[in-house]
Amino acid sequence: MLHDLRHACRTLRREKGFTLVAAAVLALGIAAVATQYSVVDGALLRGFDFPDAQRLVAVELANPAAPAGSLSGARVTLPDFEELRSRQTSFESLVGYLNITGANVTIRSTAQRRNAGYISHDFFRALGVAPALGRDFTPADDRPGIAPVVIVSHSMWQEDFGGRPDILGRTLRLNGRMATVVGVMPRGFVFPWAEKLWTPMHVEFPVRPRHERQLAVVSLIGRLKPGVAPDRAAAEVRTLAAALAAQHPENHDYGLGLIRPLIGTFAPARLGGTLYLLLAFAVGVLLIACVNVALMQLARATARGREFALRSALGASRARLFRQLLVENLVLAALGAVPGILLAQWSVAAIDTSIRQFSNSMPAWMHFTVDGRVLAVVVASVALAALATGLLPGILAARRDLSATLCASARGLSGPGNGWFSRTLVAAQIALTSLLLIGALLQLRSILAQQNQDHGYDTAAVYSARIGLMEAAYPSDEARIAFHERLLRELRAAPEIAAAAFSDRYRMAIVEDSAVEVAGAAGSSATPRADVFVERATDGYAATLGQRLLEGRDFAANDSDVAQPVAIVNATFARRFFPGGSALGRRFRPLNPNPAIVEPWRVVVGVVSDIRMTGPLDARTDNSGYFVPFTAAVPGDGRLRREGLKFATVVLRPRSGVRPDALQSVLQRIVGTLDPDMPVYYTGTPRSQLDGFLAQIRLTTTISVVVGALAVCLAAAGLYGVTAYTVNRRQREFGIRFALGARRHQVFMPILRHTAVSVGIGLTLGLPLTYAAARIATALFGDFLHGANPIDPAIYIAVPVLLAVVAFGATLVPARRAAQVDPLVALRSE
Repeated sequence: MLHDLRHACRTLRREKGFTLVAAAVLALGIAAVATQYSVVDGALLRGFDFPDAQRLVAVELANPAAPAGSLSGARVTLPDFEELRSRQTSFESLVGYLNITGANVTIRSTAQRRNAGYISHDFFRALGVAPALGRDFTPADDRPGIAPVVIVSHSMWQEDFGGRPDILGRTLRLNGRMATVVGVMPRGFVFPWAEKLWTPMHVEFPVRPRHERQLAVVSLIGRLKPGVAPDRAAAEVRTLAAALAAQHPENHDYGLGLIRPLIGTFAPARLGGTLYLLLAFAVGVLLIACVNVALMQLARATARGREFALRSALGASRARLFRQLLVENLVLAALGAVPGILLAQWSVAAIDTSIRQFSNSMPAWMHFTVDGRVLAVVVASVALAALATGLLPGILAARRDLSATLCASARGLSGPGNGWFSRTLVAAQIALTSLLLIGALLQLRSILAQQNQDHGYDTAAVYSARIGLMEAAYPSDEARIAFHERLLRELRAAPEIAAAAFSDRYRMAIVEDSAVEVAGAAGSSATPRADVFVERATDGYAATLGQRLLEGRDFAANDSDVAQPVAIVNATFARRFFPGGSALGRRFRPLNPNPAIVEPWRVVVGVVSDIRMTGPLDARTDNSGYFVPFTAAVPGDGRLRREGLKFATVVLRPRSGVRPDALQSVLQRIVGTLDPDMPVYYTGTPRSQLDGFLAQIRLTTTISVVVGALAVCLAAAGLYGVTAYTVNRRQREFGIRFALGARRHQVFMPILRHTAVSVGIGLTLGLPLTYAAARIATALFGDFLHGANPIDPAIYIAVPVLLAVVAFGATLVPARRAAQVDPLVALRSE
């Protein structure tokens, strides 16, 4: 083996051009696989660093009848959590947290909105971690109405408190109350998302009666008892969920209990499917690179036919020759691995940096790095590349007939028997390239469709922001309503603002859905019970966005459920439930999750033009929705009252000549005047908010498009290299044919024809394979091509045309060179 290794190094050093090109091609393939595996490993496979992390699972109560993409698919309220925790027997501990939450924090007279974890007192103990300084929470800390305590992250300790050793016992203002710092977490610890501090959940979110609408929804983590199998725990959770649904009518729609691996909470099926799909794309690029090098090795083996024949004549066995070629390919793959790893490190760092810029795009503890696991994949890729690029060329070279090869080499002709294999590899390469390129373009079409959705108003013409009225400073509905009314008056009086309104729409993208019953609904387009969207909004909301009032009136400032429950419906709602007539004066009512609570009927007082009621990632197509006064409770507890929401989205339209983003300072000034401890967050135009939801998908789409373009470039390079090498080896043959009277086109056209046949076979195989792959991916990963047709005719026509043009261009230059061979020069070449 050492002799083979030395011989391989000498041979490759002698053929510098081939070595550099082949190593560069393999480096691209290895870098693609290493990069994407780093992402998959960081997001899906590496898991958590907690002790016995395999015993941690997520626990959910789900609605078995919820449609795909519904907001009501899974939910656990605080009362559910308390009952599950007291009645379960499978978990060593069952803890809860509020997912992706924040807190109003005032430090040194500056109000900020910080990522904060509201957790049960035993949360850290269940994970197996403890503060690096100070103490953990106790049950006494986790009670409503007491002064809050907090544990801060190491980064917050350094940034906001200067790393002072006397941090314990210091105070900060948290959600309107003075809170005491009791601990500091270890350096680098961030969980469950991107928290800067943690506080016991029941202080801010006490357990309320089940009939109340604004119940805190928590995420649960269970640590299985030693020896308890997940199946046993899942069976118990199913039993408990069914019992809760039977005991409490509010849980009627959440009677399915589920447990799943904890990583699934942070990397849902759609994201996992996308990442695995990109990994498959990267493996496809590596295979294309291997095919290219195999084609070059095949042509090279033909050129070395005389060498192999002489070595065979001197006693070398076929196995000996085959082993020599495999060693050369292993050295070649290793040469490609070094720049491949360096390129992967750069690209992984770029991806990790880019994705950190997205708001709440991924948990902060997820890191993409080229570590030992990734290097193991690189080693496997090198072995695959060595086998894929040397196996069949080595077999063909070792099986050559000795006398025929010596005679052929003496005449300087290309070796026999390689044509079918070259054409097969070219066809396979074209098939793979078409699959990767069509997949990338379908994803690009999907992201463009989502980015260009019609939202029914100019998303760049208004300004939006979020405010939160927390429990301590605003403990009652009346206090929250009074603050909202004062703020709305001040905003409408500002000279820079033309119109202002409030909504409960989250970041101008997500609203709630609700089941409704329509009075007198008839016809095939309506049913007595249907799921629609509902949004709470103040008067002037439609005008602020630019919606048209089609019928009736807008909300009045004094509209409330106490006086008369009213609603404004959008045009789709009116067409769906009141076809052929006016919607004004018609009635409907929301259906409470608790069948025992009957909600009041609402009278339609207006119809407005459609605005998109779903976010950019929601696959639902029915846009039926209605609007209720901002203080309405839908569905609530059946009482006619005014409800003050904790969280509100402020929507502002600037006056002529004022840019929307210039309103940020105006809004912060007015809010600070009313409450200096209240920060304003999630600021920007609705366009920027919507782009934030698409940023992560845009990044994955960019990666897949780059992979597809790389595949096309590699295919073109492979075709050019093989054709050029073949033409160079056959120059003497072409010279003889020209000397015997052959015309230029008789040499030129067969070369193009051979390429056309290979490309045609590759496309014939690749297009059906791509269609089948798109269908399978859609079935496995849901609507991963949201807004795009998996059999888009334009893409399925454009890709074959593009590949045909690329193949023609790659073959044209070598074919023209073959047609211009001088017979005298060619005959004297050997």
